[in-house]
Amino acid sequence: MTPQHLPALCATALALACGSAQAQAHQDRLLRVAADGAIVGLPPQFSPATLKVVYATIEGERRVAALALDVRAHRVELPMCVVGLLNTGDERDMRVTGSWYHDEEIVPYYLQVRFFDPGFDSNRKTNPGFALLFNLHTAKLIEMDVDVVHDAKGERAQSIPVDLQARCADAEPGSFLQSR
Repeated sequence: MTPQHLPALCATALALACGSAQAQAHQDRLLRVAADGAIVGLPPQFSPATLKVVYATIEGERRVAALALDVRAHRVELPMCVVGLLNTGDERDMRVTGSWYHDEEIVPYYLQVRFFDPGFDSNRKTNPGFALLFNLHTAKLIEMDVDVVHDAKGERAQSIPVDLQARCADAEPGSFLQSR
C-alpha cells in the first residue's frame, strides 16, 4: 500500500464503521397493547391503532382464533390460513414492537407482532413462535416468519419465512397481504 492510498482507505474504513454503527443503533420500539386493544406508543401519524386478538379453545387448547389490525382508516383481518398457525394462548406471550424512523427504501414503517409458542421463557435469547410484520401505512401484512429454536437457551435460532401466497391462495391474499 502506498501513502497515496491511505486517505482513501481511511475514508472507506470510516464510512463502513459509521454505517455499521447506524445499523447496530437501530432498534424497534417496544409498544404496549392496552386491555381494549389500543396500541400505545405509536406516533400521531399512525394513531389511533388497535390490535384485536381473539382467543378460543381449539382442540382442547386456548389459541389465537382471530386477529384484526386497525391503523387509522385501514383495517386488516387475517384469515385462518395465518392465525391457524399461531399457538399462543396468553396475551402475555405476545410482544409488539415497531419502527417508523428508518429508511423506507429498505422496508416500510412497520409494526411487528411476535406470538410465542407455549413455554415462553423471558430468560431465553429467542423463543419459538411466529413474527408478523405489518405495514403501518396500510395495516397489511408484509411477511410472516416462524422462529425455530435449536437449543434450550434460545441462542441458536433461525427465522424462516412462511410462504403466505401459497398457503393462503384460497383466501384472497391481496385483501390482507402486501404485494411485493
